[in-house]
Amino acid sequence: MADSDLDLSVELPSAAGRIEGKRTLKHVGAIIHRLTGDRPEPRLRARIPILRWEPERPDVPCCDVSVNNSLAVANSQLVASYVAADPRVRPLVVTLKAWARARGINDRSQGTLSSFAITLMALSLLQRQHLLPSLQELAHVRGEPAKDVFDCDCRFCDDQIAIAEAIGSLRESRGGSQGDNIGALLHAFFKYYGADYRGGVISIRGDEDILRGGAGLAAGDGGGVDDVGQPRWGGAGPSAGASANSSRFFFVENPFQPGLDVANVEVGQMARIRDELRKAHRHLGQGRPLADLVTARHDRPFASAAAEADMSGEGVGLGSGRSPETTSFAQGGG
Repeated sequence: MADSDLDLSVELPSAAGRIEGKRTLKHVGAIIHRLTGDRPEPRLRARIPILRWEPERPDVPCCDVSVNNSLAVANSQLVASYVAADPRVRPLVVTLKAWARARGINDRSQGTLSSFAITLMALSLLQRQHLLPSLQELAHVRGEPAKDVFDCDCRFCDDQIAIAEAIGSLRESRGGSQGDNIGALLHAFFKYYGADYRGGVISIRGDEDILRGGAGLAAGDGGGVDDVGQPRWGGAGPSAGASANSSRFFFVENPFQPGLDVANVEVGQMARIRDELRKAHRHLGQGRPLADLVTARHDRPFASAAAEADMSGEGVGLGSGRSPETTSFAQGGG
């Protein structure tokens, strides 16, 4: 989407530590000013210090620059693997972000949902529908080695053949069905989070018993199927932080940092977000197109945002899309 931000991480081993990272950001800001005349805003007191660059040129996106933000990079790589696994993921996420932005609930700085949180909510729904496996759980089941990033295990399966086989197993558990189209998935998203969801952790990590096992389990060992014989990597099981946060609403868990909420929705915004979800559910349930409901900010109609995503008319007027933004979400950014 044209008005999306870009999250950039400068990987610089010599800038290990917070002080060195801040110094590097100041240096990057000076270079940007020298080359463009722009004056990026340093936000160095944030949990992840960033340099906010809002270029004066209208054809250059706004950028949040960080240093050695390797967990955010790992999260973006994880999302990219999910996008590659199912062609419905990208247009679903792009459409949801366009809707949320138009309704004024896609701004983490205002206590509403970040783009990354919306992405994880969509992926969690697809797992609940047994359309996607948990790629982290699948990596453990396959016995893949741990990938340590700042003391976090960031392993996940990115083998598209193995992922396709896991999706095939899930499809068999649904009787061979390919699953819903984009329109039906949008309606399912709004129904679940607007009506069925009663609070608790929203996670894509998978079965925590398997994730804590470390070494991995073969599918025939009893770790690959649940107690009714279906593949276990198809659901979003509770995380280590689930019990402590089971009563919280819109607690969207960081895939690689169990118990860390990437949404951080303000209490005062929760009812508003729930109301918008319910409104969208009712609207689509009446057979009306989402474009009728949504008018984007700056008087920019939703149809324009959908066109940028190259949507072509499926279900409720939305089809496959093409946009790189789902692979650029940093942790909690946007």
